[in-house]
This record gives sequence, structure tokens and C-alpha cells, in this order.
Amino acid sequence: MNFQRIARMAICYWSEEDQSYIVKSPIFGNAVGLGATPEEARNSFDASLAGAREAFEQGKLVTVQSSDSNLTNTISMQVEVQSRTDRTLHRLMKKLDCSQDEAIDYLALFFEHARLIDGKISSPT
Repeated sequence: MNFQRIARMAICYWSEEDQSYIVKSPIFGNAVGLGATPEEARNSFDASLAGAREAFEQGKLVTVQSSDSNLTNTISMQVEVQSRTDRTLHRLMKKLDCSQDEAIDYLALFFEHARLIDGKISSPT
């Protein structure tokens, strides 16, 4: 398990429901950070991730790699995208050192919490 990649892909957002900042990674939901500030939430996430890493190294945490075709809660997609989108996706994959499906999960989480999908803020025009 690549804990550096998990940390690198973590996203911080404000949660109205929790009245706090939350940090989580789209590729590992077992570690979540909460805090009154983004910094506190990141510190909480880092501590949670360190605990998960320790449990993993002791054999107490079992996880499945995202490339496993038998995963539940996943869908297979075959899409055609514009070359600009393809280049952007590959740049993100390189920057995050992740697979294409992980990059797509990252973007989905990012935009979900950017509130573009829920319509609470408008998208750029």
C-alpha cells in the first residue's frame, strides 16, 4: 500500500454538516482528519493515516488494491475524451503518481466538495 500516494491525494474541504474541515483521500477511506482549521484537519488526517499504516504493517488492516476487478462499488467505463482532457488527466496522473482510475476518483471527490455538483456555487464560465 502506497501511503505517500494516499497522503498526496488527500483533499481538504469544509463540511457544513460536521461544522469542521475534513481531509480524506479518494483512494483510502480508512483515514479521515477533522479540525477547526485546514491545518488541524491535515494534522488529524496525518495521525489517522499513521495509525492505519501501523495497523497495516502489523497485519491488522487488510485492503484491496483498486486495480482488483472484483471490487464492489465500482463500475467499468469505456469513454472517449477530448485530447485536451486526456493530456490533463495524464498530467494529473504523473503529478499524483497514480493510476487513471485513481485520478478520476480524485477529480470526482474534488469536484463533489467544490460544490459544483450540488449547485451551491456556479461553475466557471
